Amino acid sequence: MLECTYGGVYFGCSVNWLATNLIDPGNDDLVYQFGIISLDLGTETHTQLIICVLRNSFCFYHDFNGTDFVIWKMTEFGNDKSWTQFLKFSYHNLRLTYYQLNYHFRFGRMRLILMPLHLSEDGDTLVFAANNLKHQVIIFSITGEPIEY
Repeated sequence: MLECTYGGVYFGCSVNWLATNLIDPGNDDLVYQFGIISLDLGTETHTQLIICVLRNSFCFYHDFNGTDFVIWKMTEFGNDKSWTQFLKFSYHNLRLTYYQLNYHFRFGRMRLILMPLHLSEDGDTLVFAANNLKHQVIIFSITGEPIEY
């Protein structure tokens, strides 16, 4: 869970905070995750946007409605208008078992948490870590080929 580190900034009918999360992957290393927590004042809903780098491009990723995973990519560094949706897929495309998908089921929503680790040079394959797959990764084919664990 991301924790807010500074006061919020009002922007576009929402209040936004810079946030961090310390992750223990279980191998004596600690990993910091950085992101933005955004509270929409009109709908009283929140979104967590996690920041990462894939193939030398800034990206952020988030859960969409508990059903889909979305990655946005900055195609031109420094140009805030160059953000494009890089990838969106349904969690069901991962072909995980019901138990794997709902291991962290809370508040009526799936709690599978994915973290992109690596994008292949050809841009066709993405490697993910997941909160409920200890010592395993998900190798996801962007082109729709079978997935490996």
